[in-house]
Amino acid sequence: MKLSMKFFGIVSLLAVPFVLPAQTTRTISLGVSGGLSLPMGNLSDNVDAGYNGTGHLYFKPSTMKLALRGDVGYDSWKAKSSVVNANFSSLSFTGNGIFYLGESTAAMRPYLVVGGGMYRTKSSASVSGVSTSFTSSDPGIQGGLGMSFNLSGFNTFLEAKYINVFGDGDNLNYVPITFGIRF
Repeated sequence: MKLSMKFFGIVSLLAVPFVLPAQTTRTISLGVSGGLSLPMGNLSDNVDAGYNGTGHLYFKPSTMKLALRGDVGYDSWKAKSSVVNANFSSLSFTGNGIFYLGESTAAMRPYLVVGGGMYRTKSSASVSGVSTSFTSSDPGIQGGLGMSFNLSGFNTFLEAKYINVFGDGDNLNYVPITFGIRF
């Protein structure tokens, strides 16, 4: 019995360095996310729902509820028309403020995300062998809600944002709904 208690004690002490880092908050972390991208407004008249993929760089001091996040995202949609083979895409470079709600030790933690940046939109179409494309770079803003799920050593999140890109004439609006991992 004494030998098994000593063994348990030694194993427990050896495990401490592996358990403690999983519970600390890193100041800088990375993440990736992807999911559905829903066109809104005039964009929804011409394209179907598409997909989104985004890379994230987080900066969050452990003493603050606010985090800063830089995103590089890509959204893509296909035209609704069966006559025209057309694609529409948006490549974005954005900076965001993330305002966490609730306690940092909670298993599930809601947050608000607000930001802005530059969006490079591209449309391309092909009809009867004739191709055309148009590219534009415009500023935009975004805002949304998310839920962070704290796991051991990393966390996952579910997020929905409304994006408004200021274009010449009409604005471009869409809502990416993504699931991601932060490590």
